[in-house]
Amino acid sequence: MIPDEYFCFQEGFAVDKSTWLSVRQTRGGSGYNNAILLWSITRILDPILIIESGMFRGFTSWVLRQAAPRAEQYAFDISLDKLQYRAEGVKYYEHDWFIED
Repeated sequence: MIPDEYFCFQEGFAVDKSTWLSVRQTRGGSGYNNAILLWSITRILDPILIIESGMFRGFTSWVLRQAAPRAEQYAFDISLDKLQYRAEGVKYYEHDWFIED
């Protein structure tokens, strides 16, 4: 039996097609199958806090936001140059933690 929430995820892709198409990639980052798994696990865990390290183009941030819209979400990366999508409600930080200030 497929949970109804899976269809919400599918509808999210259809409704927000401009988002996921804008971060579409042929290599690197999260693909569709990984996104479904991440979304499912996040829905089950229902976190109140999400900390993401390395956003690449922003697709995973969008998936996490769809799965846990009420969670406080922080995203860290050494460079935001390749970021193509900023999910609403996510706080973004650009810093290389291995370089001393």
